Amino acid sequence: MSLELQEPGKAERFREFLYATFLRMVALVLLFHAITFWLYLTGAMSPDMRFDTMPEHWQIAATVLAVVMPVAALGLWGRFPWGAALWFIVMGIELFMFYWRTDLFGQNMAIVAFHLLTFAIFLAFKLLGVFLANRS
Repeated sequence: MSLELQEPGKAERFREFLYATFLRMVALVLLFHAITFWLYLTGAMSPDMRFDTMPEHWQIAATVLAVVMPVAALGLWGRFPWGAALWFIVMGIELFMFYWRTDLFGQNMAIVAFHLLTFAIFLAFKLLGVFLANRS
């Protein structure tokens, strides 16, 4: 049973399809996550975590993420280079918040695991692209 990926360019097209699907799935997760930040900021999710009642460090982080995440999601969905750059900024901010500064933001290993796993998959796609480009 073969996937018939021996034709020139067929493996690259298949990788591009999987890569685009992966980026769009990450974009949907970022958009959902951004919406939850907006719900917190407006008090719709939890009245005690409204913007005016949040500690200052949460105000800064939540505001930045609520603005940058939907823009990163749009960039990933459209496969624009700046989408990945903004995604890496979001990743860095959240890893800083939920892994290194657990004293301020609490520990959220689900978000840490999501970012590490998706970054590893992203690198695998990039390395596969380099491998396929060098093969032809």
